[in-house]
Amino acid sequence: MRAPLVVHGEVLCRGVCSGVGLAVSATSRLRPQVVVNSTSVVTTLPFRDAVHTPVRRLGRNWIATSLGAAAVLYSAWVLQFPLHLDIDPVHAYVSELAALTRVDHRLFACTDLAAGLLALGTAAVVLLTRSPGSVMTRIGWLGFAGFGLGTVADSLLPLPCAPHADPGCAIREAAHELPIADTLHLVSSAAAIAALLVAIGSFTLATNLGTRAHRAGIAVTVTAAATTLWTLAEVIMDDTTPAHEHVGLAQRLQLLALAVGVCYIAARAQTADDDRAVAQRAERSNSEPRRCNNRG
Repeated sequence: MRAPLVVHGEVLCRGVCSGVGLAVSATSRLRPQVVVNSTSVVTTLPFRDAVHTPVRRLGRNWIATSLGAAAVLYSAWVLQFPLHLDIDPVHAYVSELAALTRVDHRLFACTDLAAGLLALGTAAVVLLTRSPGSVMTRIGWLGFAGFGLGTVADSLLPLPCAPHADPGCAIREAAHELPIADTLHLVSSAAAIAALLVAIGSFTLATNLGTRAHRAGIAVTVTAAATTLWTLAEVIMDDTTPAHEHVGLAQRLQLLALAVGVCYIAARAQTADDDRAVAQRAERSNSEPRRCNNRG
């Protein structure tokens, strides 16, 4: 008589001949497996991941698509070139495209609003329904939510006029006679850009050192930070020596770098689940439980 194998008082299996063992191993990929560890009996379903993987892929594809759309909408200012708008791209602020005194200001206000809502909504969904995976990733999504909120405020608080295209507006600005919306717009713009820089930097720090994603994140972060510092310097020069400033050029390069940063975050969201799955598989392989061995 062969003694039965007992785990927690239950009979799992009796002795199996070698021929049956070969048949079982041939179909083990399709049938649930019984895994025995020191404390319990675990039943694993190999096909479960195949069912859940399309759902996870759909979720992260939606996130990446939403962020990509936000980057495109955030870059709608480039329409000033095919539309031949009379805003100087070298000296005028991008925000002057949405100034209330301009006929086409609703176009750029609406694209900014849509970009902000997409960014804010996507970040909120991720923070409320998904596990960010690390502290830096959570900080990154919080920063991205701040960027979305600041961009929404930007669109709802447009400049009252365009100082580089309207001499009367420039005189009122120099005399500090513009309404408070002008100052509030400056604050919301600065907050949105600072939050996005935090988000890009946090997602870069959340990647593994030495990887291609980490090197790309460093390049995007450095470029965005450098163009932001250049824009700040040009803003100061615009207030002191306006004849020699190039604030429009600096700000447009800054916004291009920030849009690339949004695309970088979209790419990281696209691959985050894959990276987490690889890490989990590696962890499981290092602590793989004993399986029930055939005993004669």
